[in-house]
Amino acid sequence: MTFARDTRTSDPETIPRMPAWVIATRVETLEDVAFLSGAALTHLYHVFARDDVPQALLRDRLALHAAEACVALSGRMERAGELRDAVHLLRPGDLPGPAGETYLAWRRAVERSVSVKALSRALPTIESCQIATWLDAGNGAPLTRTAVVLDAVLTEAPRAEVPALILADAALAQALGWDHVVPLLAAGLKR
Repeated sequence: MTFARDTRTSDPETIPRMPAWVIATRVETLEDVAFLSGAALTHLYHVFARDDVPQALLRDRLALHAAEACVALSGRMERAGELRDAVHLLRPGDLPGPAGETYLAWRRAVERSVSVKALSRALPTIESCQIATWLDAGNGAPLTRTAVVLDAVLTEAPRAEVPALILADAALAQALGWDHVVPLLAAGLKR
């Protein structure tokens, strides 16, 4: 029996770049959106399958961008630097404020494996059984499942954008077989 030799190195240049046509193409139809989303997810799937990518660091960085987008969506002025400071400069007993709470929710969501218990820790104001119900709302293809979960949360709690986005990203991660939540949906939001 012969085994395939692992040719990967720790050189970041060996990680394939996303093709320019994925991000440079103007979207004309829903089919274009679906195809380009699939191409981007395929690329991410390969990146997250590599052992030499610092995945925890990447997830934390994506969590910061997701929190920044959520804070901007809510009309607040804090940006990445202020969010980082609000969390990292906390002293025991201090409260991080609304923007800091958003960042903490995203950080807690990405630091542990996807589970109802871990998501309950990230979203302490939502009951575990409700989180499980929302996550079970979606089935089918990954993007369909994600959209159904997002819609289910926002239908029941219209002002819960942050939990809705976290749970939608959790549903996407589960559908793709990823171990952790990867914040992908919030970063592209515009007010």
